[in-house]
Amino acid sequence: EELERLGYRQYEISNAALPGWESRHNLKYWHCDEYLGLGPSAHSFMDGKRFYFDRDFKSFMNGNSPIQDGNGGDFTDYAMLNLRLTEGLQENKVFERFGHKIPDELYKNSKIFIDNGYMTKTENGIALTRKGFLMSNSIMAEIL
Repeated sequence: EELERLGYRQYEISNAALPGWESRHNLKYWHCDEYLGLGPSAHSFMDGKRFYFDRDFKSFMNGNSPIQDGNGGDFTDYAMLNLRLTEGLQENKVFERFGHKIPDELYKNSKIFIDNGYMTKTENGIALTRKGFLMSNSIMAEIL
């Protein structure tokens, strides 16, 4: 509330910024865009695969291959990451990326959270409220 009073806007679960100054770095994660991390402990998401380098500096300098960390970028992954944003999960962006709308089941699963003020149904999708951000992991596990 104090940040808002000073002109900062919460744009994701754990960050606020002046309009136009949101972290492009973080938004790449939450929009499920590809990114390449280089160096010890650096994580990456490329071509639908997640991987990271060992945190040991010598291992990295010796050219050891990154450690595979599974697949990513499917609808569930995308929905979970986008729900970390105040804009939430948006129909037009889901359709643009996956060629389908937000599944009716997701709206159905969200209803109890909408009715209790943890989520909101927008004209273009669903989003967590400030109250919902405090319970986001539990809510996402229930609705997804």
